[in-house]
Amino acid sequence: MGIYARYTAVPPEEIARAQEDEDLWGTLGFDPPLQYPGCDLQRSWSTLWYLLDPRRREDQHLKRASNILGKAIMGAHVFGHHFCIMDTYRQEINSAYNHPRYLTGREVQEATEALAEVSQEKLFEPYPEQLDQTMPLLKGKDMAWEYFQKLRDFYIASATRGDGVLISIG
Repeated sequence: MGIYARYTAVPPEEIARAQEDEDLWGTLGFDPPLQYPGCDLQRSWSTLWYLLDPRRREDQHLKRASNILGKAIMGAHVFGHHFCIMDTYRQEINSAYNHPRYLTGREVQEATEALAEVSQEKLFEPYPEQLDQTMPLLKGKDMAWEYFQKLRDFYIASATRGDGVLISIG
């Protein structure tokens, strides 16, 4: 089955309003209206995070991105953090899985600039030839490049509108 990722472009004022409105938070974070442009990466988000964030390659259990390219995949902030489920020790869950995360309009701009600098050669150059064995969720570099382009194009369009991006992985 796998864990899927959905990216939704949302005006910054809606993100801010949803931080205080639990009903709007639930709608935007878990079932965004079709009026907001979206991007589905299926299960490829994990491979792209691996390719774009050097800390992810070092630690397969990493829960937070270490650079702006990783944040384009995983988000930068917990969306509606005060609405998130608490674990048994009453600490906020830091995982992006099952908890919507977001990037601000400024962060979307930064991510877009960084994604625009990634060529196909740059995406794959520091990685082992056996990418298919290390990241079996995608069947080869062609599919990884296809999903990368889809994500990059989504961020370009979002940055052009000044939108923030909500990220739901689960």
